[in-house]
Amino acid sequence: MAIEGPWLLAAALEFLADGIDEEAAAVRLVDAARGSRDSLRGAYARALALTGELPDDRAATRVVDVLTRAMRRQWDLPALPVDAAAEAPEDLGDDGNVASLSRPLAARRRRVWEEPIRGIPHGIH
Repeated sequence: MAIEGPWLLAAALEFLADGIDEEAAAVRLVDAARGSRDSLRGAYARALALTGELPDDRAATRVVDVLTRAMRRQWDLPALPVDAAAEAPEDLGDDGNVASLSRPLAARRRRVWEEPIRGIPHGIH
């Protein structure tokens, strides 16, 4: 089970308070997240909220930087190998082009808020 966002935020603040450099703190956070990108995103969102509440606090700004590094580091980790050859024919159109369509697209219906009321147009058109 991955560590949740608030715990990661607390860990990031603790790392910075202990004087651990930002790069080492980012590595530790990625390890603590155990592959859960959602946990890091949750910590990042809370850190942004913290900087909104404490705009002049240097620690709040630094924790956003550390979590940004951690999220980038996690996205840079090698992903599991994917056999693209097995799925490629499904993704391609009739002529082998991704953007080709075998039939024309139907016109989009109006949304409820786009329909005129008693013949009077309103909303976003």
